[in-house]
Amino acid sequence: MKERRKFPRLETDKAKIIWRKEGTFDNLDSSRNISGGGICLETGQEGIQKEDLLSLNIALPGEKLIDCKARVAWVVEIEKEDGPKYLFAVEFIDISAEDREKIKQLVEKSSSK
Repeated sequence: MKERRKFPRLETDKAKIIWRKEGTFDNLDSSRNISGGGICLETGQEGIQKEDLLSLNIALPGEKLIDCKARVAWVVEIEKEDGPKYLFAVEFIDISAEDREKIKQLVEKSSSK
């Protein structure tokens, strides 16, 4: 099967993400993986649905906070010892070229180690 991704991704829990859906409180979660095109998160927060629009603040190690908008691409419920969790992936839909480049450079730098 051919890879459909436009951007290589980095498996990491080092990016901390504050995300919010309109009309809800801020949520703080860690990344599962990240690329120049989007990010995958694990959360205990219910109610995330495919196509939801989110505001994100992404804290990458050693970088300024990245503010962007994203659309939920998929959501999967997973069972953990402490109860249900949700994996969800978002696609960046409003991110500056400079911030996307910072993410791409982080992925490239980490992948070449």
